[in-house]
Amino acid sequence: MLDAVEHRGETFTIVRRGKIIAQLEPARTSAGARAKELIRRPRVDSDRSTEVSEVRSSTVAAARVGRRGRATGEGGGGRGWE
Repeated sequence: MLDAVEHRGETFTIVRRGKIIAQLEPARTSAGARAKELIRRPRVDSDRSTEVSEVRSSTVAAARVGRRGRATGEGGGGRGWE
């Protein structure tokens, strides 16, 4: 019976002396876990989102230049990024 509920989504009505006393059905997935996840996730407003995108873009561009041996400070006094 439990396999039918779990795997096939079947529902059973349990009757005692002609009276319904319970329902056996698949457990509903709780929206509570999803709600907690959304609450814990940091909120990013649109201004902040734009700022983060700009920083990521400039970081990726700078890293690409750095791989070619330029703009990293290598061999140029060891000062690093400026």
